[in-house]
Amino acid sequence: MIPPPAHARYPIGLAFAYGGYREWLNDEKWYDRSRHDASSPILDRIRDGLDGLRPEIWRQFEVEGDNEVSLINCQTRRESVEGGWAGALATLSDEGLLERARLLDASLEALARGFAPHRARWHYQFHELMAPTLEERAIRAELYFDLLASPAGPIASFAMAALLKVGKARKLDPARVILRVEPALYCATVSVAKGALKLMAGALQERPDLSARALPLLAIGLEHASEEVQDGALAQMEAGAGAFDEPARRAIEDRLQIMSPALRSRAQALLGARQTANEEVRGVEACIATLRQRAMALPADLRSLAGVDAALQAIDAGAFDVPRARFTGMDIPRLNPEKAIVPIESFEEFVDEALIVIERPMEIERVERALAAALRFSAHRPPDAAGLLAPLQLALRRFAPKRWDRSDWATPRGVLQITLEAFFDEFELAQAVIPKNDPGFVLLLRAQDMARAIRSTKTASQLSEPTHSGFWIDPLVAVRRSCAAEATPILGLADQVLTLLRLAPEGRAEALRQAARLTGEWGAALRHALGGEETFGATRALWVAARRARAPFDDDDRVAELMSDWLAGPLRHGVHAQMRDLADWPASGDFCFPTEALLCTTWLWPLGGCSDAFRLGEWIRALWPQNPRPVFTLARNAKCMQDEAGLCSIAEGLTLLLDSDVPIDAAALLMLCNGLDAQDKATARATVDALIAVIDDGRLDGETLGAAIHDYLSRGRTIAKRWPQRLRDIASSSLLAAFVVRRALERAFWPLESRAAIKDIHCWIDLLRELCAETGTSISDSDSRLGIEHHGRSGKSLKSARALLAQEGDSSKRLFAPAVAYALDKRLRRAEGWNGRFALE
Repeated sequence: MIPPPAHARYPIGLAFAYGGYREWLNDEKWYDRSRHDASSPILDRIRDGLDGLRPEIWRQFEVEGDNEVSLINCQTRRESVEGGWAGALATLSDEGLLERARLLDASLEALARGFAPHRARWHYQFHELMAPTLEERAIRAELYFDLLASPAGPIASFAMAALLKVGKARKLDPARVILRVEPALYCATVSVAKGALKLMAGALQERPDLSARALPLLAIGLEHASEEVQDGALAQMEAGAGAFDEPARRAIEDRLQIMSPALRSRAQALLGARQTANEEVRGVEACIATLRQRAMALPADLRSLAGVDAALQAIDAGAFDVPRARFTGMDIPRLNPEKAIVPIESFEEFVDEALIVIERPMEIERVERALAAALRFSAHRPPDAAGLLAPLQLALRRFAPKRWDRSDWATPRGVLQITLEAFFDEFELAQAVIPKNDPGFVLLLRAQDMARAIRSTKTASQLSEPTHSGFWIDPLVAVRRSCAAEATPILGLADQVLTLLRLAPEGRAEALRQAARLTGEWGAALRHALGGEETFGATRALWVAARRARAPFDDDDRVAELMSDWLAGPLRHGVHAQMRDLADWPASGDFCFPTEALLCTTWLWPLGGCSDAFRLGEWIRALWPQNPRPVFTLARNAKCMQDEAGLCSIAEGLTLLLDSDVPIDAAALLMLCNGLDAQDKATARATVDALIAVIDDGRLDGETLGAAIHDYLSRGRTIAKRWPQRLRDIASSSLLAAFVVRRALERAFWPLESRAAIKDIHCWIDLLRELCAETGTSISDSDSRLGIEHHGRSGKSLKSARALLAQEGDSSKRLFAPAVAYALDKRLRRAEGWNGRFALE
C-alpha cells in the first residue's frame, strides 16, 4: 500500500476529494456538491475508508492550509453550517466512529495554533456544531481561558461566550476566574471585555474574599477604549471599595489620565485623597499674580501682539476661551540671532554641501546656501578645483532632470543643476516649457543669471542670499550689499525681486536712512520697499515687488494699476506657455511677478502641490516669506491632503506653523481642517502637531477654530469619524488645549444652513461630552444647544446628546485657572523673546 503523502495540503485535500465536486455552475461562479446527511453516499465512502482516513482527520486540526486549500474553503456557499465536511465529522462522532472528546479538544487546540482568523473560523464553528454540554465545556474551561489571549477578536469572543455559559451554571472555580481572566480585559472587542467583567462579578459574588485580588484587575478596564467597559469596571470597584488597598490605589492612579473624563471624578472619589478646590485655586492665584508682574515689565505693543493682554482680560472676565494673539508676522521681529545663517567659507565646504543638497533638494535653506556659495567662489577657485569638483560632476549626471518638457528645471534640484553645471561649462538651458505665471519662474531666471556669472568666472554680487532662517534678509545687510554691488555687476532683475520679497520687518528705518546714498532705479525701489517715498521707475516687476514688500497684506491700488494689462491677458486663466527662449525673458521685466502669481489660487499649481517635493524639492516657502498665505493655500490642495494613494511629502504649510512667529489666517485654518479630515495618517499626525503648537503658544483659540470647523462642515464633504481621535490627541496635550478643543466643538455645532445629517457625528458629541466633563464646563451656548439637539434627534447620537445637554459644569471654575495661567505664561515667554530681539537691534 502506498503511504500517504506528508504534504500539509494532503489531509485537507481529502475533505475536498470526499466532498464530491459535481459541476461548475457558470451562472453562479461556484462549485455545487451534494450535502452531507445520513443518506448521502459520501458518508458511505468515508465509513468504508475510515481506518485509513482517521490519522489524516486528526492531522486536519494541526495544519492551517492556505488561500486555496483550507477547511473553510471546503464548504460551498450552498451548504449550511451543519453541512459539508464539518457535518460529516459530526455525524461520524454521533455514530461512535470518531472519538467525540478528541474532536472537541482538537478543535480548541487548533484555535490556539495561531491560524489566520478567517481559516480558524471553521474550527470554532465546528466546535459549536458539536453542541458541547455544560459538563463538556466545564472540563475544557482551561482551554477556553487560553483562547481569551488570542489576538483575533472572533476567537476571543467564541471563548468568552463558552465561559459565560459555564459561569452562569456556576461550574467555574472563582479563584481560577480571577487568575485567568486578565487577557480578556485588554481585548479591544467590547463584548469580550464586558464578558470578563461579568465573569468577575459572578466570581466575587461566590467568593467576596477575592475582592482584594480582583480590584487591580478591574482597574485594567479603566484603560479600555469603550466607556461602557470603563463604567462597568468602575461600578464593580465601587462595590468592592471595602477591600481597597495600595495596589488597587496605584492601579487607578496609573490610569486616571487615560480614562474617560466623564468617569474620572468617580475614580478620584475612590482614591479619597484630593486637594480641595479652594487650595488649588489659591495656588494658581499666586502664580497668576507673579505672571502679572512679568507682563507689566513688557512694552505695551508687544504685550498686545503676543496676546498677553487678551489672557489677562480673560482672567478678569472669567471667560473659558482665551482670545488668540493677533499679529501679521510683519509687526514682530523675525530675525532670530540663534538662527542666523553662516555662509560657506571654503571651496571644499561648498563642494561637500553641494553633494548633499543635490540628493536632498527638499532642504531648501541648504539649497539657497549652496547656490550663494557657488556664485561666491565662481571667480575664486583653488588650483585643484577640477579634482574637487569631479564627484559633484558625477552626481549632477546621476540626478539630471528627465521630463520631456524640461519643466523640472524650475524645481530646486533643477535650479541646482543649472547653476552647478556652469562650473563644467557643459550645458546651458536655453528653452523649457514654463508657464509665464509660474510663481517659481523668478528662481529659474535667477539660476540662469548665476550660471552666466559662473561661466564668466567674474565676480557678481548676489543680493538675495538669506541672512536668517526662514529666508529672511536683514534690511541693513541688503543695503550694505547694494552699496558694494555698485562697484561690481549685479546679478539681475530676478535677484533684485527676491531680495525685496525677503526683507525682514525690523531695522527698516535705519536701513532707509543708510540707503539714501544708493543711486539708480534699484536704489529707489529698495528705499520704497523700506518705507520711503519714491517715483516709480520703468521696470514694472521691480516696483510691484517693492510695493508688496512694503505692504504684503494690503489690496494695493498702485499694484493693480501697474498690472492692469498683464492681468487682463490670457495668463489670468492659467494658460501654459509654449517652448520659449529663456534668454529673452528677463530683459523686459514683464514676466517676473511672483507675488501676483502667488496670490492667485489657480496659479499655484506649477509649484507641484507637494507631489514631487520628496525628490525634487519645493520653492513655495523661499519665494515670499513676508506673506505665508500662499504656502497655506498650496498646502490645502496638496495630494497628501486628498484621499489619493501614492508617495507624497507632508505639506509645507503644516511644518511652517511649527514656527511660533508665523501667523494664522483663513487659509491656514482651512488647511488645518483639511489635515484633520485627511486619510493619510502622516498628514493627520502632522496636522495634530501643528494644532498643538498653535494652541500652546496662543495663536489659535477655540472660537476661531470652531468657526473654521463649522464652515468646513457646511461644505458637506467631512468624514466625521476621522476627527475624534485626532482632536482627542490635541486635547490631551495640555489642559489649555482641552478647553480650546471643547469650545471649538461647541462652536462647530452651531446650526448649519443645509440642516443635512452628518454621518458619524455621534463621535463628536461623545468627545464633546468627555471634554466638558474634563474641563468642568457645560453647554451654555444657545446656538450650540440647538445644533446638538438637531444632530442628536435619533440613532446613536440620541443618548449622548441628551446626556451632554443635561450635563452641569463646575461653578468654582477650578480647572480653568491653571489653564489660563499656562496660556499666560506661554504668551509672556514669546513676548519676552521678541523684546530681547528688539533690544539686540
